[in-house]
Amino acid sequence: MILLDSSVILAFFNEEDMFHAKAIQLFKSYEKEQKSLAISDYILNECLTVMLRKRNLKESKRMLDFLLNYRNLELFHLDADGFMSSIDEFKNQEDHLSFIDCSILWMLKKNRFEVATFDKNLLKEIKKSSK
Repeated sequence: MILLDSSVILAFFNEEDMFHAKAIQLFKSYEKEQKSLAISDYILNECLTVMLRKRNLKESKRMLDFLLNYRNLELFHLDADGFMSSIDEFKNQEDHLSFIDCSILWMLKKNRFEVATFDKNLLKEIKKSSK
C-alpha cells in the first residue's frame, strides 16, 4: 500500500505546481498497476485546508469528493497511540518536519507503507528511519 503525502495530492490538483505533471503520471501508474493507496485523516485535513486557502471552497470540495470516491484509496484514522507517537516524533526531531509529517513517519513504521511524496525533508527522514 502506498501512503500519499499531501504534496502529491496538492500537486495533482494544482496545474501551476512544479510537480503537477509528475503527480499526474504517478496517479496514472497507480491506476494502471491497480495499486492500493492510503491517506490519513491528518493528510486529508491538510490537503483540504491548503486547497481552501490557496484556491477556494469549491476546489476544496472537489478534492474531497475525488478522494472519498477514489476506488483504490483507503482513509486511515490515527488513534490515541498514533497521536502520542506523532507527538514524540515531533518533539524529538531535528529537521523541522510538520506534525503531519511526523504522523506519516509513525504510519510508515506501524503499517510498513511505501510513501509517495515530493517533500525533500520528509524523504530524508524516511531514509534515516529505514536504516
